[in-house]
Amino acid sequence: DGLPGGSLIYMSPEQRRGEEVGPAADLYPCGVMLLEMLLGHPPLDSAQALRGVNLLELEACWRDAGRGDVPGVRQEMLALARSLVDPDPARRPASAAALAGRVEQLIQLEQEARDQEAVQQRTASLT
Repeated sequence: DGLPGGSLIYMSPEQRRGEEVGPAADLYPCGVMLLEMLLGHPPLDSAQALRGVNLLELEACWRDAGRGDVPGVRQEMLALARSLVDPDPARRPASAAALAGRVEQLIQLEQEARDQEAVQQRTASLT
């Protein structure tokens, strides 16, 4: 069939087109999986992937993924996911190490938000 091996929904656009791929193609599926975790289901199906649907253009996907219990963190996660699934590999994170650094920042941001929430709950219980 001329397509490279792999699951279409996790394949970068350049890989689906049979173009030369680099490290950015390996990061694309991380964005798809992050979206899948935020949504609770894959953000697109194989038919959409085969047609070359641009994930950045699926408005309902981003709206639904933006619902969460720590809104500031959720928006940061969405920004990371958007960068990972950008159809232009040059706009994706430069390396797995760069991605890991952003994930570490998100973990710290979420922990700070949860700590602040806990302090507010304790303060409210004292009044």
